[in-house]
Amino acid sequence: MGIFEVLSAISFVPLVGMVVFLPLVVYLLARARDAREGRGLDPQLGAKTALGFFQTLGFMALLAGAAALIAGLAYETRLKELWAPIAMLVVGGLFFGLHTALLARTNQAERTAVSRLYWGLNYIGSGAASFVGLSLLIVAIGRSRFDREAGYAALAMVLVYLPTWIVLTIRLLGSLRSAPRAPDAPSAPSPT
Repeated sequence: MGIFEVLSAISFVPLVGMVVFLPLVVYLLARARDAREGRGLDPQLGAKTALGFFQTLGFMALLAGAAALIAGLAYETRLKELWAPIAMLVVGGLFFGLHTALLARTNQAERTAVSRLYWGLNYIGSGAASFVGLSLLIVAIGRSRFDREAGYAALAMVLVYLPTWIVLTIRLLGSLRSAPRAPDAPSAPSPT
């Protein structure tokens, strides 16, 4: 068993953990938020949690596929080497589109907790990938001998994830402006 097979097997464990526990955590957080706000249990909470998970999975596959395709086109010219990124784009697009359409048929416009949690995860994921991509690109440029493959991969990450993170940041800032603010704490009486 080579190093890549070992690394693939090791990376599989956190992926399984994410698939099993992430929807559970989102469900519990959304349910707790509804209870804290004094709203009854959302009858579509479970469905929105599952649909949102696969929408997020599709979104991340789209981004990863786009980055891998850009890097592959810049470095590789053989079509057979590009089938994996193409597959990620197709499957990611299908999952994202289908689950976005299905979520539109739920009550997510009125009860937004699940959607906001998953888009927060997309924000964190794209921001972390932007950070890693920018760091790797600076390292690749700074080396005395430029590693083309690593440089193209880092540049592809920056070209895909950084604009995504910027768009999600703008979206986040817009939602923060429109969200009701908590009242300021009463000030202590001044001594006279």
